[in-house]
Amino acid sequence: MPTVNPLLRNLVLVAAALLLTAARLAAQEDPSGQWKAGVASAAITPKQSMWMAGYAARDKPSEGTAQDLYAKALAFEDAQGTRMVIVTSDLIGILRSVRDVVEKRVGESFNLPPEGLLLNASHTHCGPEYRGRSGREEEARAYTSFLEPDGPLGSTEMDRQMIEPLGMTRSEGLGETRLGCSARCGSDPYFSSLIRRSLYWMVIGGP
Repeated sequence: MPTVNPLLRNLVLVAAALLLTAARLAAQEDPSGQWKAGVASAAITPKQSMWMAGYAARDKPSEGTAQDLYAKALAFEDAQGTRMVIVTSDLIGILRSVRDVVEKRVGESFNLPPEGLLLNASHTHCGPEYRGRSGREEEARAYTSFLEPDGPLGSTEMDRQMIEPLGMTRSEGLGETRLGCSARCGSDPYFSSLIRRSLYWMVIGGP
């Protein structure tokens, strides 16, 4: 039997926790016909110093923790029972191999189509190098072992942290953001003219 990377398994567990929430939502009557949502999160901060991903000029591993890293998930269900699960993590990226494994397992276990699953990484340069680059394979293996099912993304921990299903209100806002603006461009007026710095949001919460 092929060995399954624990990181892949735990990304499945995050999505699974949200799908179970969606299943509970589906079992309840919803006379209003409104959308519903559920959320969950788990810390994925390494327990020991690691080389951090990104920023090639680094010459030493991490020396402490300024802020915890998290995996966060959000599940939507519309009035017709169609589900969408979004999982984001404080990692440098999500490899295609990760996507393929998670998509297959979640699809088989929870009947979620590929287009119903979105995996996203914040592309942080302050997270662990878990890709097993040359000379750092052992620390990458140690980190993925830390994410075993009895770790922070395991089912027991997720059960404790699971937030009760929430109603989704159609509250929207408009603000200004610097998201999507490369720091390398600075205040160049040409690049600034290409970016619409508007930010829309929804409110997830009970009545």
